[in-house]
Amino acid sequence: MGGRLVLVLGIMMVIFVLSTIPAQPKPPGSGLRALVAATPPMAQKALHFVVYMVLGYAWARAFDQLALSTLTVLVMASSLSAGFGALIEWYQLRIPGRYGTWRDVFIDAAGALLGSAGAVLI
Repeated sequence: MGGRLVLVLGIMMVIFVLSTIPAQPKPPGSGLRALVAATPPMAQKALHFVVYMVLGYAWARAFDQLALSTLTVLVMASSLSAGFGALIEWYQLRIPGRYGTWRDVFIDAAGALLGSAGAVLI
């Protein structure tokens, strides 16, 4: 689980960093801040789904090395991924220009479940 867990934690770190960048670029046109501000809302929703699908897949593959049932791996991987998404949404309420929504929590959870299911079925 060691190397795969490092991968999971790396993915989570990238998600955290990208999710906590204030939406309003200061100064204008500065790297990642400008990219976040310029990303259309529908593209952001699609990114939520895909990123949490990757995270769910990575968690499931990390748990795959343990002697756990398929259902246990699915529940743990999707729950950890979706829970992380919910925490990020909550944290975004405190970041200037960002907001957290229940819709994003559900999109994150759907992506996490699909990614986890894909990992256990492969």
